[in-house]
Amino acid sequence: MGNNLPTVLVIGATGKIGRPLVENLVKKNGANDVRVIAVTRDSEKAGEFEAQGIETRILDLNRAELYGLDEIIQALEGIDRIFLLTGYDVNMLAQSKAVIDATIKTGVRHMVHVGTYSNEDTTAAHLGWHLFIEKYIEAFGLGWTHLRPNVFMQNMLMFGGKNSPAPDLIEWYTGDAPMGWVDCEDIAEIAGVILREPENFNGQKIPLSVERASMPEIVEIFKEIIGQPFRYEAREPDEFVRKMISFGADPAYMNCVGNVLTRIRDRSMTEAADVYGNFEAITGRKPTSIRDFVTKHKEFLRY
Repeated sequence: MGNNLPTVLVIGATGKIGRPLVENLVKKNGANDVRVIAVTRDSEKAGEFEAQGIETRILDLNRAELYGLDEIIQALEGIDRIFLLTGYDVNMLAQSKAVIDATIKTGVRHMVHVGTYSNEDTTAAHLGWHLFIEKYIEAFGLGWTHLRPNVFMQNMLMFGGKNSPAPDLIEWYTGDAPMGWVDCEDIAEIAGVILREPENFNGQKIPLSVERASMPEIVEIFKEIIGQPFRYEAREPDEFVRKMISFGADPAYMNCVGNVLTRIRDRSMTEAADVYGNFEAITGRKPTSIRDFVTKHKEFLRY
């Protein structure tokens, strides 16, 4: 692969979006259109990429607070385009700011950032944090594209199934209110298209939400496709917050998520059910439907 190719750095390369993005960029690179570098803070995971012939760089964004920007600037050496997805916790603010500050000190020309879907005037705190990051990216003349995904279909993999003590039980926290859904692998495919041809998407905010469905509707899809009984029980959002914090999630972020779940359930945040028809226009194929997703993961969800 030639050294003059545009180089793409994928920050968040081991996540639900970052990993399929790296695979997408590598597998569709037969035309040798980009050079791909995966970023991880875990040397073991870096070894997994390297075993596949994928170049990696080790970077822990949390170190910037104590040690400054030098390590990030070094990781950005020779990079033309960046994919940025940080963890969904309050540290995302400091991590994203550090990456953006390092980016404007180097030769990076375009950043694809993954936030989350919301109205521009949202009063939900953590959704506002994502918008703050977007505005900071826009402030320096850097080329940018913002991806704004709605609810991840991958959340369905937490429902029931053989790994659950009550495998036929699906618990969720939004009552029977509808939500907009999108597959993380589809988000990765969109990101791959943009990172290959960023000039076609510069300055765009791209909402990603392809199908509207409530939890009772999803349960019916489970029953039909998996062919086993499932039942739905609506739980209180506070229960979700307590559960996630017990698993080690950031309390500040999770309390914000709990507020959003409450507003979706009470139907005061109707934008959570917005859907868009932009996926096929960008990728040339139809997006993954909920039925497609459940079918793909049928054996995992079976009990």
